[in-house]
Amino acid sequence: MNGQDTSTRDQTDQLQPIANETGAEVIGIHNSTDGGWNDTVESGQGKLAGLESAPVKTLSDNIVADLDAGKPVHVFSHSEGALITSQALGEVHDALQRRGLSEDQIRDTLSRVQVETFGGAATTYPVDGPQYRHYVNDDDLVGQLTGQGPIGHEVFGADPGQNGQVVVNPGDGPFLGVEDHGLIDHYLPRRPDGGF
Repeated sequence: MNGQDTSTRDQTDQLQPIANETGAEVIGIHNSTDGGWNDTVESGQGKLAGLESAPVKTLSDNIVADLDAGKPVHVFSHSEGALITSQALGEVHDALQRRGLSEDQIRDTLSRVQVETFGGAATTYPVDGPQYRHYVNDDDLVGQLTGQGPIGHEVFGADPGQNGQVVVNPGDGPFLGVEDHGLIDHYLPRRPDGGF
């Protein structure tokens, strides 16, 4: 799940390095862009009120389909993509609940979901069950301020989820900014081999 201001070409260019790093089949779900400023406004609206968007629905539908097929699910989300992922997981929970599953059954089903976020813009992950790992570079303004970084914890009460882990990596920049926010350049190389 890509972040804001990412064209389909940019996302396509990101998928192969992820496949190379993980050895997994990678399928991209595209969060379309309306340009940096409009995407920032959209992210802000998503944080405050949630988004009814095609990427949220597409991601939740794909997670449910893979779970129904008995497949494990591993979601990679960058920046705004983490916000979409958080909302999609809430929809997955609701879909399973509408089927009549108990909370214990939902938690057991969702335990087959692994989520890795990179400089994610989401401060909370409402669903108990998935395994969460959130990477935040200590110089990344987005991850530090609006996501799982220390500032996000102080300002927004960030919560990585019941099964969450936050990994803070050293950044390259001399100060807090966006130079350490790139998925391929800054986050993927610092991900431990194998992730989970």
